[in-house]
Amino acid sequence: KVVYLDSDPLYYYVLHDGSIMRSKNFAKSYRERTAAMEDILRLTEQTVTVAVGRAFDEWEDMDEQYAQVRRLMYMRLETGWNALLDADCPPALRARTHGDGNATALKNACLVADRQVARQELNRFFAMFYEEEPNPSTFKSAYFQIVTTLMRIARELACGENITFPATDYEPETINQAQDSLEMVLDQILDFVSEEKRHKRANVSQEAIAIMEAQYGDPMLEPEKIAGQVGVSKNYLSNCLKETHQTTVAAMLDEIRMRKSREMLVRTDLLVKEIVLSCGYVDVNNYIRKFKKQEGVTPLQYRKARKEYAK
Repeated sequence: KVVYLDSDPLYYYVLHDGSIMRSKNFAKSYRERTAAMEDILRLTEQTVTVAVGRAFDEWEDMDEQYAQVRRLMYMRLETGWNALLDADCPPALRARTHGDGNATALKNACLVADRQVARQELNRFFAMFYEEEPNPSTFKSAYFQIVTTLMRIARELACGENITFPATDYEPETINQAQDSLEMVLDQILDFVSEEKRHKRANVSQEAIAIMEAQYGDPMLEPEKIAGQVGVSKNYLSNCLKETHQTTVAAMLDEIRMRKSREMLVRTDLLVKEIVLSCGYVDVNNYIRKFKKQEGVTPLQYRKARKEYAK
């Protein structure tokens, strides 16, 4: 199947397996196209499903063959789809979806699951359409350009397979319909990233706590050292523990040391000083003051009461 287009030198061949090959030579004649397809078959052992140039002059001219190309390229997230859209896409929107435009800001907002900023950036894509009513060709082309941008972001965030995108044959009739459908996609991406972040922070917290449980006796064990062993920054670790356990790294470490010291007071006959040092504390008097503030009694009184209770 051949779609007759303008004379732009970019030419695409959609192969039987859905892959896409691009040629700089525009095959104007049937003989040239046939020769090119034979070469592709010989080199790739794939037959050509559709041959297509860069874009139609008007969206209304798009026939079923071109729609097939659009579906194939749309589903495969190939750069060829972007090239096909470029001819129809408004320059302002094309600048926003390539390079350091809104697409970059939108991706950055998705990375940190900032829903408010992500929505603002998506809305900026539609700003031009609210200011001036677009023609159908420009509107539909821009819509699929934004869909492709979201698909690219989803793929880079490794969540593409978890996102439900609009059907390939869906064509919104109004700006509000287009915006609503893409906001649903954006929400799915943000939900996925938020869940991934929660899962990652929970794992970081668990790993940090395990390190504290194993190394609480090290007086040099500080938040920076724990974060380094986990492989994250001190601030990130602090944020993780605040989110998962509503506490700080230092407070968690002190809680573990105090718990271990209470256990040793009851289970061993070690001197308080020995227990203090074995739990990572360096100041016995400070430990005793802290212990009494928490338990209401001194360490020795605590030991005596617990042992009498055990009897």
